[in-house]
Amino acid sequence: MKTTSLLILFLLCFAVGFGKDVPEKSARKVALNFYFEKASLEMKIPIEEITVSSYIPLMFDGLQTLHVYNIGDKKGFVVVSADDAAEPVLCYAFKGAFLENDSKPEAFLDWLEYYQHQIVDIKTLKIEASPEVYSKWMRYAADDFSPSKDITDVSPLTSSIEWGQGCYYNNSCPSDASATSTCNHCPVGCVATAMSQIMKFWEHPSSGEGSNSYSSSYGTLSADFAATTYNWAAMPNYLTTYNTSVATLCYHAGVSVEMGYSASGSGAYSSVVDNAFENNFKYATSVTYRARYSYADATWKGYITTDLNAGRPVYYSGTDEAGSSGHAFVCDGFQGTDYFHFNWGWDGYYNSYNYIDDLVPGGTGTGGGTGDYSFNQEAVFGIVPENILDANFSADVTSVLEGGQVNFTDNSNSGGGTITSWAWSFPGGTPSSYSGHYPPAITYNAEGTYNVTLTITASTGSNTETKTGYISVMSESAGFTLDFEGCTDFSADFSPWSNVDVDGLATYGSSDCDFTGENGPMSFIAFNPTVAGFSLSGAHGGSRCGLSVCPADASASNDYIISPKLHMGTSSSISLWVRSPKPSSWGNDTYKVEVSTTNTTPSSFTVISGSSAVEAPSAWTKHTYSLAAYNGMDIHVAIHHVSADKFMLLVDDIVISTNTTGVEGSTANRFKVYPNPSSGIFYTSPENCDIVVYDVVGKVVLTKKISMTDQLIDLSGQHPGLYFMKAKINGKTETFKLILEN
Repeated sequence: MKTTSLLILFLLCFAVGFGKDVPEKSARKVALNFYFEKASLEMKIPIEEITVSSYIPLMFDGLQTLHVYNIGDKKGFVVVSADDAAEPVLCYAFKGAFLENDSKPEAFLDWLEYYQHQIVDIKTLKIEASPEVYSKWMRYAADDFSPSKDITDVSPLTSSIEWGQGCYYNNSCPSDASATSTCNHCPVGCVATAMSQIMKFWEHPSSGEGSNSYSSSYGTLSADFAATTYNWAAMPNYLTTYNTSVATLCYHAGVSVEMGYSASGSGAYSSVVDNAFENNFKYATSVTYRARYSYADATWKGYITTDLNAGRPVYYSGTDEAGSSGHAFVCDGFQGTDYFHFNWGWDGYYNSYNYIDDLVPGGTGTGGGTGDYSFNQEAVFGIVPENILDANFSADVTSVLEGGQVNFTDNSNSGGGTITSWAWSFPGGTPSSYSGHYPPAITYNAEGTYNVTLTITASTGSNTETKTGYISVMSESAGFTLDFEGCTDFSADFSPWSNVDVDGLATYGSSDCDFTGENGPMSFIAFNPTVAGFSLSGAHGGSRCGLSVCPADASASNDYIISPKLHMGTSSSISLWVRSPKPSSWGNDTYKVEVSTTNTTPSSFTVISGSSAVEAPSAWTKHTYSLAAYNGMDIHVAIHHVSADKFMLLVDDIVISTNTTGVEGSTANRFKVYPNPSSGIFYTSPENCDIVVYDVVGKVVLTKKISMTDQLIDLSGQHPGLYFMKAKINGKTETFKLILEN
């Protein structure tokens, strides 16, 4: 009882102390405590020696958005939010200084704008701090602050490499008399600089492979990679004069991705970088390009930390909010789970740790402009020379239901030798370990998140790869519904459901909305109409729905949403809500419902929705299909978008129902809470159960029996914020998050 009372008091004191705008004095305290905690991971430094040498307030759209504190004599800086609803610290460094009027890396400036735009939205919309953000402010603002000793980190791998795009580095790039600021040569281009810095880290290859030529505004540009010896010993970590070896490497990296050179700036696509590493510079086949929008936040950050823990720098890129300007750089370190270190490729200036997620958990919500601030983040993972022994593996699925199976594939790089043994470890799985190249299917029976480890041995030594939190196991009930509410906006990750983009084609854009991945190849995504500025339709329930867009070449769409393997009892069926949002211009989009009794390969599915594709009407409409033919069987169910030269198919609130009498481990009617977030009144799906609602400090605020005739949950008398509801259904307790808004 005492613990609860103290915590409530602390919350109230903090709220009164900060309000919405964070005072400079309070921000200074946060900056000093935060710097002390993070710097202690890299050096021993008493907190008394950490002092602020200068302070810079940053404005954006007429509002103060950031507090910037320089530490000591060029001992780095800390960037603190000026609003307490955003994450407290957004960016920091341990060397250099943040100067008000100097030249900064364009990528760094875009990242600052990425923060500032969100904070303006937070201030304009008067968004309240979430409990998790509040707790961070409280911790770093404390007078008796104690730094955490339990922070995992990888120090920046490329910290000594301080290459850039301008003079000296660009001496082999096309000449241009108008490029006066870069010694009359076109800039190297950030894509080529990032690639070159990573190759310098590995000092590989000694010579390349193949050649490439392409036409440009400067004539035909060519590079013979196979005939070139890359002299790493002659390449210093920083140039102060002309260096042929470095200039050659930077130019060859540009030619490998067919760089678009110009005097004002050079650019290329990140999506071709993986092929260039593998085909022209002798890097392993493990090199893989990925786009962030396809993955949940935890999965994305897991990919990054896996590579960095293994000593592999990551090629990273993003665009400004408008998508008009893109930048590439090197992600080479991290501290904790939120801050990643970027080498901007700007002669070492402003290399820093940066917060890479939305500043408000869940986004800025209704009215928050575009609201999606991930600004097309992309990365290339698994960058390792082909001659290095490197353990690596993949799974056919990384999210399964309890009792589900996962198949693992060895993708290790032999380093030119022969791998003689493989030792696998599958904590939480059955079997829990295996020795051999081809492990059997691993069964996971208990809900949770599990690591997977592979150790390979060759004549040259051994290497181990551990993927932390790689396999997520969910309760079986999670597979029977899909309402998209738990998904990241515009993500293609619906775990444990999956999706497949069979056509792989660019899709139509729309003048009616703006969202991450628009125009690109995509299957279904979790679409938030409000965040995308889409006024033609909201979601059917909640704030998100599924969206598939037709190919831009007018061919037939071929996109799938696929359920995990589910066991049918009796009287089985599937229902879903569908809509075509702009039929007056494009007509009604069409889809099919399909079933597979084997696997999730599209060719294994059989249509059950009739001989013709089903039209989605202009208004949200519920369609139901019988699955009785599959009673007693394990099946996958798919929604297949098949429209040709239409526009968009919206899908929401998919429910697979089955009578589970005598069927162990299945759930008949999925328990749902809606709307969520709500301004006070929530409803549940019809169910006889007991519920208990708690606030963030564990205080019970409501207990109630939900029945088939009374499903109302009234929290209108509670303070806005996060609440937890436990519902006991058929002897099993499930926990739900409820978000109460003003």
